[in-house]
Amino acid sequence: MIGDAVLYAANRATGDAVAKVSRSIGWYAAGVLMLIVAVGLVLTAIFWLLQPELGSVAAALVIAGAVGLLGGASLAVPSLIAAREKAEELREAEVSPMADVSEEASQAVDYFGAARVLLTAFVLGISAGRTVKGR
Repeated sequence: MIGDAVLYAANRATGDAVAKVSRSIGWYAAGVLMLIVAVGLVLTAIFWLLQPELGSVAAALVIAGAVGLLGGASLAVPSLIAAREKAEELREAEVSPMADVSEEASQAVDYFGAARVLLTAFVLGISAGRTVKGR
């Protein structure tokens, strides 16, 4: 029973971390892909359009600046998402500190069943009591 509780807690803790990391990796990959496509296509096509009007060097600088802005914006998205999630967590924490405990308890009951959670809590309480009494 205690092993099941530990496994459940480990799955809850790592599931959120994997989701956050995979989301960040996805946005970084999208940013890198945009930079590669932008460098390959935009530099070639727009350079040919701007070269007669601006000259070779000026056209290359204008195109490089635009590609750099797009890449920077794509790479900034994970930081913006993390900041928004952190702000939401802080806002929720201010509302009720016991809301998280209640939510975790109800999810554990939904996952294991009420009798199993009650029995596990009882066994943990007895173990803690014996440890305290033995000192």
